[in-house]
Formats: sequence, structure tokens, C-alpha cells
Amino acid sequence: MRIVCNKCDRKMNTGELLPHVGEWLVKLLTPTVGDLFWRALQYYLSLPTKSWTDDSMAGLANVAQVKCPNCKKKTCWNPDPEIEITQEQSKKDNITTEL
Repeated sequence: MRIVCNKCDRKMNTGELLPHVGEWLVKLLTPTVGDLFWRALQYYLSLPTKSWTDDSMAGLANVAQVKCPNCKKKTCWNPDPEIEITQEQSKKDNITTEL
């Protein structure tokens, strides 16, 4: 699971994203957590479905305004297309192997 900055192509995985999101949630406290998940869900539903986890990570990173460590821009995260290509290839391999 990985996301990529659409400004500088910096890639971030779940382990690197979670501390940023955790820090942001602590700052906001409990009342806004429901609003966060609602906006992340809206963001997820507004995009073409790729991978539930990667889309959710990108939506959460954008809603939480996580800065890219390279270019220092906020709300610039998209699901990593390289992961999608790998997933499609492994699906094709599984289908061919099962036959």
C-alpha cells in the first residue's frame, strides 16, 4: 500500500503516513473525527474505484493535509498507479495458473 505525491512523485507507505495522521488526529480531538471520516468517504466515492486501501489512504492524507516530505505541499496525494499495475498482473497470473 503506497501513495504518491502528484507534485514531486515522492512515495509514502502506510508506516510513514500513520504518524502524521495520528499527530493530526490528536490536535483535532474527538469531535471532528466523525467529520474526518465523512469527508474521506466523500473523497473516496468521488474518485474512480481502484483499490479501497490506497484510495482511503490518499483521501485520509488529503483530508488530514499531510505535507509531502520532499516538496512540502499539502493535499497532493493520489493512489500509487504502480501498485494497480502490479495487482492487475498478479490477477492475470492467478487466472492463467488456475486453468
